[in-house]
Formats: sequence, structure tokens, C-alpha cells
Amino acid sequence: MLSEETQTDGPVLCDDTISDYTSSEVIKAVIEGKVIDITNSLQDDWIKVRMPIDGSRWKFTWAQWDMLIKQAADSNGSLPEAPIKEITHVLYHGAPLCAFTADRPCDWPKGHWWVPLAEDMKDKRIDNICKACNPVALKLAQELFGWK
Repeated sequence: MLSEETQTDGPVLCDDTISDYTSSEVIKAVIEGKVIDITNSLQDDWIKVRMPIDGSRWKFTWAQWDMLIKQAADSNGSLPEAPIKEITHVLYHGAPLCAFTADRPCDWPKGHWWVPLAEDMKDKRIDNICKACNPVALKLAQELFGWK
């Protein structure tokens, strides 16, 4: 049985999608593995699923997805295949500026990448940059490289 919290804080339709499914039906389909695909869109911080029959696309926040996985484990012990949240950290002196770990980059969890602190980084687009690393990197680079 789906909790009230999950039902009220469930997925929403993507902007360009029309569907006959309800939010509760989408949650049930994900738990039962009956969705067509599961992808993540880190630019918007969403996990998206596509439903069978009407092909509608629904999106979950990462917090909703974590709650869904916990609920799936509690109900029947099977977990939906979760997408990996990829994130790019900024490295300075061998450590990520956000300090999410003290491990070497080769020992980081799957999906965690790195770029070095560099003079030209303000001119480059870095995909999925860590929201904690980015402001520190920009401030530090401004001090080190004299950005205005």
C-alpha cells in the first residue's frame, strides 16, 4: 500500500506530456518495474520515467525517488533500477572543494567526476557541477587568477 506522503509528494507530468495515469499509478508502475525507461536530468535535478501505453513522461525529485526506493524495499524487497546521479567536483590540491570525501578520486563512488581548479574554468561549461564546489571554486579562482 502506498503511503499518503508518497501519494501527495509524488511525480508530476513533464510540461509537454498528457496522460491518463495518476501519480499513484506511476509510483506503482515504477515499483513493479513496468515503466519503459528511467533517466535522469541533472540540469533540472529530476529523474524521469516514461509510461507504457500512452508514452507519457513523469518526473520525480531525487528526494521523492529515495522515498520510493525505500518504500519498494519495505513492501516487497525489490528495488527499481535507480539512475546514477552524476556530479562533477572541482579538485584543488587533490581534494574536492565541497569536502564530500577525503578519498582519492579513483576511490570515489560511481558517478562522481572531477575537474581541476583552472584559470579558464569560468569560460568553460562544466556539466553537472557540484553546487557546493562551484561557488568556492569561483571565489578561489578569482583570488588565485585575478578574475574581475
